[in-house]
Amino acid sequence: MPLQERRRTIKRFVAAAILCIVSFSVSLFIFDGLFVQYENRFLVHDLSRMQSYDLRRLGYNDGNFYDRAVAKDVYRILSFGGSFTFGITRPEFTFNAYLRKDLGELVKDRRFEVLNLGRPGAGFHDMIEQYSFWSQNIDYDAAVFTLYPGANFEARPDARPEPLRYGPGLFVPRHGMIRMFDYIATVASAALALREEEGAVYFSAFPFPRDVYLQKMIAASKPYQAQAYGRFEHGLANLFRLMRMARDQERRGKRILIAVAGPHFLYAPTLYEAVLRGQGIGKEAIEPLLPGTVTRALAKAAGLNGAVFDLTPCLAARNNPGERLYYKTDTHWSQEGNMLVGELLAERMAADWFGRGTAPACGAQAPPPGSPLARFAQIEAQQVAQRAGAGE
Repeated sequence: MPLQERRRTIKRFVAAAILCIVSFSVSLFIFDGLFVQYENRFLVHDLSRMQSYDLRRLGYNDGNFYDRAVAKDVYRILSFGGSFTFGITRPEFTFNAYLRKDLGELVKDRRFEVLNLGRPGAGFHDMIEQYSFWSQNIDYDAAVFTLYPGANFEARPDARPEPLRYGPGLFVPRHGMIRMFDYIATVASAALALREEEGAVYFSAFPFPRDVYLQKMIAASKPYQAQAYGRFEHGLANLFRLMRMARDQERRGKRILIAVAGPHFLYAPTLYEAVLRGQGIGKEAIEPLLPGTVTRALAKAAGLNGAVFDLTPCLAARNNPGERLYYKTDTHWSQEGNMLVGELLAERMAADWFGRGTAPACGAQAPPPGSPLARFAQIEAQQVAQRAGAGE
């Protein structure tokens, strides 16, 4: 074959190959565009269009089904928070389930619903998004927010909220440009994943090795150290926004309770010592009541009348030998811990909202007015309010 003819053949081959690649790429992107439209229509759904809610199907750790409207004899409580609220356990062992049961026993003339709207990893910004949606799309009487300062106080800057949605498409992470390939990779990974043990009380994915767990507890100790509060600007700003939103709902007749949950190390002497050694600090550097005191000061600055219930002294008072409030190296409450928290919240709500019984005295513990701790919290709250442009 002459050289010139061979060159023409190579050029035609290269042109044909390029045409095939371009055609395939264009077809792939067109097909993927159609697939994304299919995903948005059939695999991801907007919750605001629903008239009733199957919370388990929506990814919440609640096995019940709720209508938008609430029955006249039912008192409905919305429970927001992160993984402590979600509960690293089956729905019937979360503190929300025990709260519903205990409230029913303390206030016998009412029926109660407690919707577990906790999301693992949720920060204050996520709670704002959740509360904004649910307070407008479902009838309710009260809301409880469970804060975990060890994770919630340190947060990212404000992000633009998106509508709450549900569906299998939300559980498929986006890795590349072609959405179809994300689904293929997810299905392949799921085929290799271990299934949850049948009948297990706790999920198996959360326990940490002890050295990693110690680092988690060291990080969780920062909100209990006054010198660390410079790093919490964004988290406290979001908490203040959440409180102002709750205040607006409170003025419409809704009841509000904010619970403050402490980390494991506060109730485990050996772990406590390890946390101190790991940072080279003494016991005087840790103030167990500091996050709760700051939260109360923020609530006052936001004009929120709802109670702030610091669970820290209550759990310390009930943590008798042999009782496991936390689940090994999981950072979360055990079944015993969830039972106790449900009982404490029920007693507080029954006393404050229905005049039944007596609120737990431990929840009223706070530093004296004018003490260094109280002054620090007040100054911190004033700074947060000023940055937020408060002063209506």
